[in-house]
Amino acid sequence: MSDSLRPAEDLAALLPTCRPFDSLSPDDLATAVAAAHVEDFASGEVVVDAFSEPPADIFVVVSGEAAVWVDPDRISEAPSA
Repeated sequence: MSDSLRPAEDLAALLPTCRPFDSLSPDDLATAVAAAHVEDFASGEVVVDAFSEPPADIFVVVSGEAAVWVDPDRISEAPSA
């Protein structure tokens, strides 16, 4: 977790600015913040492999960027770090 990120306070401020969280009621937003899990990922690290198993989570990039690879037939060509 980033030193500058305080999960509950920062997520409560960030999530209402992100779809689909921007449509949540204050109570539902508080529930989402309470259930959130913040992780750091290294450059090039796989965050989720949806080709192996459909994800059950929603991911929000707080800082940095993430590439989305959608073509399982070209997985060997996936961008590297």
